[in-house]
Amino acid sequence: MKRWNLLLAALAAQSLSASAAAAALYYTETGYADGAWRVSPVPGIATATREALAVLPGLDPRGVAVDSVNEQLYYARGTSIERAKLDGSAATTVLTASAGIGDIEVDPVGGKIYFSTIFSGAGDGIYSADLDGSAVTLVQDATTLAGAGALGTITTRDVFNIKVDTHAGLLYWTADDGGVAGRKGLNVSALGGAGPSQLWVAAGRADAISKMDIDFASGTLYYTVGSTTNEVRRSALDNSALSTLVAGVGRPGALAIDVAGDDLYFWVGDTLYAGALDGSGLSSRTFVGSSLFAVSDMELGPSTAVPLPSALLLCAGGLAGLRLTARRRA
Repeated sequence: MKRWNLLLAALAAQSLSASAAAAALYYTETGYADGAWRVSPVPGIATATREALAVLPGLDPRGVAVDSVNEQLYYARGTSIERAKLDGSAATTVLTASAGIGDIEVDPVGGKIYFSTIFSGAGDGIYSADLDGSAVTLVQDATTLAGAGALGTITTRDVFNIKVDTHAGLLYWTADDGGVAGRKGLNVSALGGAGPSQLWVAAGRADAISKMDIDFASGTLYYTVGSTTNEVRRSALDNSALSTLVAGVGRPGALAIDVAGDDLYFWVGDTLYAGALDGSGLSSRTFVGSSLFAVSDMELGPSTAVPLPSALLLCAGGLAGLRLTARRRA
């Protein structure tokens, strides 16, 4: 049994190494050329290439999600969500919502898509659906917490961040606090919507989350702040132990982390920055050269399907859990 465990560990390490070598950043852009794009391979942005996966003029694609288990890409297309292969081929409409899409997350373990609707006022919400777009269900709308006092109502207005902790069965999102523009709160509930609570709320725009990513294993939040602050920050989920990782490089937007590789990625306009998770060792690369360029969302994933060694195929059932753990997005 010990030898078998060692073999599994070695094969898993080999698989993870191959996956890491094929990493890519997938993002949606809403300014210079609306669409879904890929930068690969990363780390090492100096030699990475940028390629268009979907051209979506005028459709404001604000959300993107990578299903690394099934090797599929999901992205917003106006009021619809499309799915394609990781190279952008075989695109198909999965579902059409009642309003614009604010963000998308995929839970391949539970077989669900989570997405938010925006700009419809009181009708905004967070929904789930099966991976094929069926069984659309309202998960979260404006909720008043009993005894919440100053926290009052947790809204689903302007939800541009959704994160899913598959292992803990939790849904995280940012939204205006009580409908107060710019006063973003970080909220959490069960995946089905039960037990919503607010972890913290910003004092105003200068401290509000723009885009975020979460290392669920350590309970660490990484986020960008725009307005006049222009920082990349790290904190506990309740915003305690707050530290500034990056400042003075411009207004940061979309952000993604790779905990296993100790990598942090974020955009400032049309420039992609990369560094360690503590903000050190920054490098950057400008891809477009336009002040109109605006990345709305970004997620890390494999650049191509990574074939498993034949020995892995013989024990695929035993490694299924390892693969899911390995691809779990922080």
